[in-house]
Amino acid sequence: MAENISLNTEKETYDKILNIILKYCGEAEDRMKSLGDGRVSPCIEIEFIFMEKENKTYFTFLYGNRHKKTSTSDDFEIDGIISDNIVIGLINKLLLDHETVRYFSVGDLEIIFNLGINYNENSLKGINCDDIGIVFDFYHYPNREKLMEHYLNMFALNYLDKLKN
Repeated sequence: MAENISLNTEKETYDKILNIILKYCGEAEDRMKSLGDGRVSPCIEIEFIFMEKENKTYFTFLYGNRHKKTSTSDDFEIDGIISDNIVIGLINKLLLDHETVRYFSVGDLEIIFNLGINYNENSLKGINCDDIGIVFDFYHYPNREKLMEHYLNMFALNYLDKLKN
């Protein structure tokens, strides 16, 4: 069960998510040494689960490699729907490090961003993981089409150039 926490500011929520990412995939001076073999390269996935009935957003984290990820014990929840400021701030921060959108997928119940490293000499230092997945799960949200449309519009406005590539 997710830890029910009371975060007073957007910054606290943003910091908690980022700290969990860094807990599993810390900063490395030369991440190419550990990321060279795609079979064992660390990967992390953050899932935002929207629950309108409970008026909460749940956060779950999966850690592993491209072939297998398992849940961590770092799940938590906040009251209400996560703010656009946190979502955009987090994606912007992660894009500074993992500047390639490997894929962007829109399904009936979810939106998935997968961010990767642009392997070159400028990308030696950074978050020590190969893939960062960000999943927006609308399964438990009764009016999912409206919320998904909101997120798709937000992503198009902020990341159209990245998504085109």
